[in-house]
Amino acid sequence: MKIQTTTKLNNLAGKPMFLAINDGTETKQREIDLRLILTNVLLENEEGTDAQKKFERYQLAQKIHAEDSVDLRVEDIQDLKALVAKYYNPIIQGAVWDVLDPVN
Repeated sequence: MKIQTTTKLNNLAGKPMFLAINDGTETKQREIDLRLILTNVLLENEEGTDAQKKFERYQLAQKIHAEDSVDLRVEDIQDLKALVAKYYNPIIQGAVWDVLDPVN
């Protein structure tokens, strides 16, 4: 399935969501997009994950980071949905799931 990684995530009111990011000198607000959330969850050091699976997640994170539109396998989407549910709150999870699996 083709996924647009630059898709901006909105809150329940349909307004853009932002994340505070500190670059070491100042804190800036960054609009949250799908790319940010997916690369973050793929690079989490999940306990119990074997080295091969970590490497596969790293490779997928590289692809998502580099491309504005990626073709994801059903297995990738299932894995991403589970990771987002584990590491993010319901508003982020719901916004991401709406993009990854719009018919759920």
